[in-house]
Amino acid sequence: MAGKSPNSLIWFILLGTALGGLWAWKSKGPRYEAQTIFSVQDRDASTVRDLLLHFGKDISEAHPLNIFQGESLISLFRLRSVVDKALQDSVSLRSGQRLTLGNYFADQEEEAYRHVVEDAIEVLRPDMHLAYLHLRCRDSEPEVCLVLSKALVREVEAYYAQHNSEQIMDAKHQLVTQRDSVLNRLDNRDSSPGKRDSGLGNMEASTDPAHQAAWMALVQALNLKIIEADAALERQKSLIWLVETPRLPLSIAGFPWWQPVLAGAALGLVAGLYYLHGRSIELDA
Repeated sequence: MAGKSPNSLIWFILLGTALGGLWAWKSKGPRYEAQTIFSVQDRDASTVRDLLLHFGKDISEAHPLNIFQGESLISLFRLRSVVDKALQDSVSLRSGQRLTLGNYFADQEEEAYRHVVEDAIEVLRPDMHLAYLHLRCRDSEPEVCLVLSKALVREVEAYYAQHNSEQIMDAKHQLVTQRDSVLNRLDNRDSSPGKRDSGLGNMEASTDPAHQAAWMALVQALNLKIIEADAALERQKSLIWLVETPRLPLSIAGFPWWQPVLAGAALGLVAGLYYLHGRSIELDA
């Protein structure tokens, strides 16, 4: 039995080493981490909100257009269209090779998009009391982390601005339609004074100066809304406010491969010694 003790101890050490190696393989070794801290600017938000509420469109906290709630941006970083556009950016590796992010991640075991959203990036809001969000990009190539983080922020901002602009353009189109409809009614009434206008009532009421002033005031109010819409479109430059951007040298996340292996071997040794100690007590008894 004593001869088996060294063998048992070796098996425990080998088992611990294997588990440590498995851990090192799963963790894929140390990786660089580029962290971007950002929030969402609320500039011109009231103008957009008033325009859309004019047509009964809700932009409450759950609505993706609500630029007060930066947390809604988290899901945008995982959109297929956003990630695919970001993967078109080129990156220079430490080996001197230059290729697109899509080609770089295509060498991974899984699809490039899945690898990015499941393994390469993390978007979170550490403190729910603050509006700041953190984007973390991790990879064994530091330049990949930098390029990917910048590309994702750019594409999310472009997607957000495009969505915002489309909503404003739709609101502006409806405002212009309403204004032109009122002007057409006024023009038709002036050119056909004897014709009854169902929208304005009888002829006497429609030619009343008070009614004239009311309709012209409506036209002016619609024109003002149209001007506000144009101004909101002109100011659609940057919706994301960058608090901190990553720069070299990047921090390192994870452990070198030999540390988990060494830790596994040490745990195997401890487990083996504990096992042998227990066996010796049983034999003595």
